[in-house]
Amino acid sequence: AAKYHYLTFGWLIEGIVRGATGRSLSQVVHDEIAKPLNISEELLMGLGEGGYGRLKGAGRLTDLTLKRSSANISGAPEPVSEESDAVSEADTSAEERKTKEQANTTRSRPIEGGMLLLNPTFFNNPRIREASIPAANGHFSARALARFYWALLDPSKSGLFTV
Repeated sequence: AAKYHYLTFGWLIEGIVRGATGRSLSQVVHDEIAKPLNISEELLMGLGEGGYGRLKGAGRLTDLTLKRSSANISGAPEPVSEESDAVSEADTSAEERKTKEQANTTRSRPIEGGMLLLNPTFFNNPRIREASIPAANGHFSARALARFYWALLDPSKSGLFTV
């Protein structure tokens, strides 16, 4: 059950913010945080329609990549290496051979269902990046993050987050 909560908490926050303000979370973040800090083009929750092409074309957006195979991200067994295949059959028990066969079968299957959301490269899709997904597709520059955290650390100077 915990595997999908990293996304669901965002929708809960979205519902609370929308109920209290009548605006989406991305609109509140834009109006109340990004705009006053002068980072509205650098701190985005969803890129908005056409935003992917605009930012990608300007060189301000990169794709997420993995050093491991996507099968490993989904919880499948690690691939069997060339060295381990070189072990003679006499040195390998029937149980070890069965495990290797299962690993080879598992890693060749495509990622399906909820496991797809555990693969960060799923979020390279332009339509996903343009959508407002409260817990999953914030887009920030290093400057915007620094300015945002500065505002949290010293609200008296930023003018944000005052009661």
